[in-house]
Amino acid sequence: MKNDVFILGAGSSASYGFPTGEQLKKIIINDGIEIHPDVYRHEDPKFYEDDDNFNSYYNSCIEYFTKKINPNFDKEKFKKDFRTAGSFTIDTYLSSPHRSDEEKEFGKYIVSSIISYYEDLDRMEMDHTDNWIDYYFNRKISFQTKDFFENLPKVISFNYDSFFENKLIHHLEKEHGIKDAKSVLNTRDFITHVYGKLNNQPYRQSNKQILTQPGAYVQQEIDFKTIYDNSKQVGFIRGNIDSNNNNPFYLAKLSRIHEIIKEADNIFILGYGFDMYNNKILFQDQRLLEDTTKRIMYTSYGLENTLIEDLNRFDAIKNTNQVKNEKCLEFLRRTMPHQLFP
Repeated sequence: MKNDVFILGAGSSASYGFPTGEQLKKIIINDGIEIHPDVYRHEDPKFYEDDDNFNSYYNSCIEYFTKKINPNFDKEKFKKDFRTAGSFTIDTYLSSPHRSDEEKEFGKYIVSSIISYYEDLDRMEMDHTDNWIDYYFNRKISFQTKDFFENLPKVISFNYDSFFENKLIHHLEKEHGIKDAKSVLNTRDFITHVYGKLNNQPYRQSNKQILTQPGAYVQQEIDFKTIYDNSKQVGFIRGNIDSNNNNPFYLAKLSRIHEIIKEADNIFILGYGFDMYNNKILFQDQRLLEDTTKRIMYTSYGLENTLIEDLNRFDAIKNTNQVKNEKCLEFLRRTMPHQLFP
């Protein structure tokens, strides 16, 4: 299978413990996480045993911003406006031309703070019930590492985290003995982060709070400055599509995305919410969607019913009949069969 393209939304990382777009909104509005089961959560409750620590960590991050970065910023007004605006995600909210520079700065910092907490080495080493990334690497690399690099898949990610590429780097180094896999991959330009990537996030080992006794936490040092500096990497908010048509950086990124989609033979869409603005980024040329030579496959797992009905209508136009309500691992098992022999 050549010219594979993966389009990754927040749901593609959710099975590894990262918050979805909806969960990010709840965290920001509620000043912390509300622990409750949903379709994305891991079946083993131990996977979330430190969620209780998150609230204290998160509020410490906000306190740093309101004391060190912008003491005059009204975070309560930001939360209220975000709630009443009816925006589905923080990306949608920040993309509005009505957002001030101060609001954008705070919103980006909050995103950086949350991702910093979840993007850690421990999470990479955990067992996952929906370990689709491991499944893909083992199916595509185990027998033919050289062929994998010659036909390296392209990835368009709407996520700020680097979990997918970090998993690949660890797999190549630990399983296949490829030294400095990060540098090798960087020369291949295989992943495009649409809204930017939070580089050099401080691993959570340095952020974690230790529960010493019931109700008593020991606050370890949190690298607030690195979190704030990383927040500046968040960019290409979707409102820029129309308002920055003359910006060479955005134009180059859009051109690269359209080139990837155009050259793709197989497009795997995982954990993606089919947001109108994101669709515009990906499929500005509607003819790409109507190209019957392309296999466009997706899972609708976790999406609301109204959107699923819209997707079914799209499938009817394309004359396809696919089972879509699958977790990522189930989806790949169906669309990407196991190679039994080298």
